[in-house]
Amino acid sequence: MTPKLLSKLNKMFGDALGRAPVEYGDQPNYKWSQGKDLTFPMRVDRDFTKSNSGLWLPHNKYKVFSQLRDEEDQRRWMVALWKEPPSYDEWVRLYSTEIPYPTKGIYYVTSEMLRPGIEPTDEITQYLIGKIINHKGLTTTNFKNEMEEEQNCAERRKDELMDNILSDILPSHDAIPGKRGGCVTYGGI
Repeated sequence: MTPKLLSKLNKMFGDALGRAPVEYGDQPNYKWSQGKDLTFPMRVDRDFTKSNSGLWLPHNKYKVFSQLRDEEDQRRWMVALWKEPPSYDEWVRLYSTEIPYPTKGIYYVTSEMLRPGIEPTDEITQYLIGKIINHKGLTTTNFKNEMEEEQNCAERRKDELMDNILSDILPSHDAIPGKRGGCVTYGGI
Protein backbone atom coordinates (compact mmCIF):
# COMPACT_ATOMS: atom_id res chain seq x y z
CA MET A 1 0.00 0.00 0.00
CA THR A 2 1.55 3.26 -1.08
CA PRO A 3 0.98 6.42 0.98
CA LYS A 4 -0.48 8.09 -2.13
CA LEU A 5 -3.10 5.36 -2.62
CA LEU A 6 -3.94 5.30 1.09
CA SER A 7 -4.42 9.07 1.04
CA LYS A 8 -6.70 8.78 -2.02
CA LEU A 9 -8.84 6.05 -0.41
CA ASN A 10 -9.14 7.96 2.86
CA LYS A 11 -10.11 11.08 0.87
CA MET A 12 -12.91 9.00 -0.69
CA PHE A 13 -14.14 8.16 2.82
CA GLY A 14 -13.92 11.82 3.87
CA ASP A 15 -15.75 13.10 0.77
CA ALA A 16 -18.58 10.58 1.14
CA LEU A 17 -18.92 10.28 4.92
CA GLY A 18 -17.70 13.61 6.28
CA ARG A 19 -14.70 14.95 8.05
CA ALA A 20 -13.88 15.95 11.61
CA PRO A 21 -14.06 19.67 12.41
CA VAL A 22 -10.95 21.69 11.55
CA GLU A 23 -10.03 22.14 15.23
CA TYR A 24 -9.63 18.34 15.41
CA GLY A 25 -7.34 18.18 12.39
CA ASP A 26 -9.83 17.94 9.50
CA GLN A 27 -9.41 14.16 9.30
CA PRO A 28 -11.99 11.82 7.71
CA ASN A 29 -14.66 10.35 9.99
CA TYR A 30 -13.78 6.91 8.56
CA LYS A 31 -10.40 5.83 7.25
CA TRP A 32 -8.33 2.79 6.32
CA SER A 33 -5.87 1.82 8.98
CA GLN A 34 -3.78 -1.18 9.85
CA GLY A 35 -4.70 -2.72 13.18
CA LYS A 36 -1.27 -2.01 14.65
CA ASP A 37 -1.85 1.73 14.17
CA LEU A 38 -5.05 1.79 16.24
CA THR A 39 -3.70 2.34 19.72
CA PHE A 40 -4.36 4.27 22.89
CA PRO A 41 -2.05 5.22 25.74
CA MET A 42 -2.89 4.15 29.27
CA ARG A 43 -1.25 5.00 32.55
CA VAL A 44 0.86 2.16 33.91
CA ASP A 45 2.68 3.93 36.73
CA ARG A 46 2.89 7.20 38.61
CA ASP A 47 6.14 8.74 39.67
CA PHE A 48 7.00 11.91 41.57
CA THR A 49 9.64 14.40 40.59
CA LYS A 50 11.00 17.26 42.63
CA SER A 51 10.52 20.68 41.04
CA ASN A 52 13.01 23.57 41.26
CA SER A 53 10.95 25.08 44.06
CA GLY A 54 11.21 21.85 46.08
CA LEU A 55 7.65 20.59 45.51
CA TRP A 56 7.10 16.95 44.67
CA LEU A 57 4.91 16.78 41.55
CA PRO A 58 3.14 13.68 40.23
CA HIS A 59 4.33 12.45 36.88
CA ASN A 60 2.33 9.79 35.00
CA LYS A 61 4.01 7.07 32.95
CA TYR A 62 2.00 5.83 29.99
CA LYS A 63 2.26 2.78 27.79
CA VAL A 64 0.70 2.54 24.33
CA PHE A 65 -1.65 -0.43 23.90
CA SER A 66 -3.16 -1.81 20.71
CA GLN A 67 -6.95 -1.76 20.43
CA LEU A 68 -6.67 -5.31 19.02
CA ARG A 69 -5.35 -8.22 21.03
CA ASP A 70 -4.74 -10.68 18.19
CA GLU A 71 -1.40 -10.20 16.40
CA GLU A 72 -2.90 -11.36 13.09
CA ASP A 73 -5.62 -8.68 13.38
CA GLN A 74 -2.92 -6.08 14.00
CA ARG A 75 -1.54 -6.79 10.50
CA ARG A 76 -4.95 -6.52 8.80
CA TRP A 77 -6.36 -3.47 7.05
CA MET A 78 -9.59 -2.23 8.56
CA VAL A 79 -11.93 0.73 8.60
CA ALA A 80 -11.45 2.95 11.65
CA LEU A 81 -14.11 5.35 12.98
CA TRP A 82 -13.12 8.76 14.37
CA LYS A 83 -14.90 9.95 17.51
CA GLU A 84 -14.87 13.41 18.98
CA PRO A 85 -13.81 13.39 22.63
CA PRO A 86 -16.13 14.75 25.29
CA SER A 87 -15.14 17.99 27.00
CA TYR A 88 -11.90 17.93 28.97
CA ASP A 89 -13.78 18.14 32.28
CA GLU A 90 -16.03 15.22 31.30
CA TRP A 91 -12.98 13.19 30.20
CA VAL A 92 -11.22 13.79 33.53
CA ARG A 93 -14.41 12.84 35.38
CA LEU A 94 -14.65 9.59 33.41
CA TYR A 95 -10.99 8.57 33.17
CA SER A 96 -9.06 10.81 35.58
CA THR A 97 -5.45 10.51 34.42
CA GLU A 98 -5.70 6.83 33.44
CA ILE A 99 -5.99 7.77 29.76
CA PRO A 100 -4.64 11.13 28.52
CA TYR A 101 -7.13 13.47 26.87
CA PRO A 102 -7.17 12.95 23.06
CA THR A 103 -7.00 16.54 21.84
CA LYS A 104 -7.52 15.50 18.19
CA GLY A 105 -10.13 12.83 18.91
CA ILE A 106 -9.50 9.11 18.60
CA TYR A 107 -10.01 6.45 15.94
CA TYR A 108 -11.67 3.23 17.03
CA VAL A 109 -11.70 -0.23 15.45
CA THR A 110 -14.82 -1.17 13.48
CA SER A 111 -15.95 -4.63 12.42
CA GLU A 112 -14.99 -3.93 8.79
CA MET A 113 -11.69 -5.84 8.43
CA LEU A 114 -10.08 -7.26 5.33
CA ARG A 115 -8.68 -10.77 5.31
CA PRO A 116 -4.96 -11.03 6.10
CA GLY A 117 -2.82 -10.11 3.10
CA ILE A 118 -5.62 -8.20 1.31
CA GLU A 119 -5.09 -4.47 0.77
CA PRO A 120 -7.79 -1.82 0.29
CA THR A 121 -8.81 -0.88 -3.25
CA ASP A 122 -11.13 1.69 -4.84
CA GLU A 123 -13.81 -1.00 -5.30
CA ILE A 124 -13.66 -2.21 -1.70
CA THR A 125 -13.71 1.38 -0.43
CA GLN A 126 -16.76 2.26 -2.56
CA TYR A 127 -18.54 -0.90 -1.37
CA LEU A 128 -17.88 -0.08 2.29
CA ILE A 129 -18.95 3.55 1.82
CA GLY A 130 -22.31 2.30 0.50
CA LYS A 131 -22.59 -0.19 3.35
CA ILE A 132 -21.85 2.49 5.96
CA ILE A 133 -24.32 4.94 4.39
CA ASN A 134 -27.04 2.26 4.41
CA HIS A 135 -26.27 1.34 8.00
CA LYS A 136 -26.14 4.97 9.19
CA GLY A 137 -29.60 5.53 7.73
CA LEU A 138 -31.14 2.81 9.87
CA THR A 139 -33.38 3.96 12.66
CA THR A 140 -34.41 1.70 15.51
CA THR A 141 -37.77 1.19 13.79
CA ASN A 142 -36.10 0.27 10.47
CA PHE A 143 -33.80 -2.14 12.25
CA LYS A 144 -36.73 -3.72 14.16
CA ASN A 145 -38.72 -4.11 10.92
CA GLU A 146 -35.74 -5.71 9.14
CA MET A 147 -35.22 -8.17 12.00
CA GLU A 148 -38.94 -9.07 12.07
CA GLU A 149 -38.91 -9.64 8.30
CA GLU A 150 -35.83 -11.86 8.67
CA GLN A 151 -37.59 -13.88 11.38
CA ASN A 152 -40.74 -14.19 9.24
CA CYS A 153 -38.66 -15.41 6.28
CA ALA A 154 -36.94 -17.96 8.48
CA GLU A 155 -40.30 -19.20 9.78
CA ARG A 156 -41.69 -19.46 6.22
CA ARG A 157 -38.60 -21.43 5.12
CA LYS A 158 -39.03 -23.76 8.12
CA ASP A 159 -42.73 -24.26 7.32
CA GLU A 160 -41.92 -25.00 3.65
CA LEU A 161 -39.23 -27.48 4.69
CA MET A 162 -41.63 -29.27 7.06
CA ASP A 163 -44.29 -29.34 4.35
CA ASN A 164 -41.80 -30.89 1.88
CA ILE A 165 -40.67 -33.47 4.42
CA LEU A 166 -44.25 -34.44 5.27
CA SER A 167 -45.21 -34.61 1.58
CA ASP A 168 -42.39 -37.10 1.03
CA ILE A 169 -43.26 -39.21 4.08
CA LEU A 170 -47.05 -38.96 4.05
CA PRO A 171 -48.23 -38.24 0.53
CA SER A 172 -51.80 -37.84 1.73
CA HIS A 173 -51.20 -35.40 4.57
CA ASP A 174 -52.45 -32.39 2.62
CA ALA A 175 -54.97 -34.13 0.37
CA ILE A 176 -58.54 -32.87 0.32
CA PRO A 177 -60.92 -35.84 0.62
CA GLY A 178 -62.82 -36.50 -2.63
CA LYS A 179 -60.56 -34.22 -4.71
CA ARG A 180 -58.60 -35.83 -7.48
CA GLY A 181 -55.11 -35.14 -8.75
CA GLY A 182 -51.67 -34.48 -7.42
CA CYS A 183 -51.93 -36.53 -4.26
CA VAL A 184 -52.20 -40.18 -3.47
CA THR A 185 -54.89 -41.11 -0.97
CA TYR A 186 -55.13 -44.35 0.85
CA GLY A 187 -58.79 -44.89 1.49
CA GLY A 188 -59.72 -47.16 4.34
CA ILE A 189 -56.26 -47.43 5.82
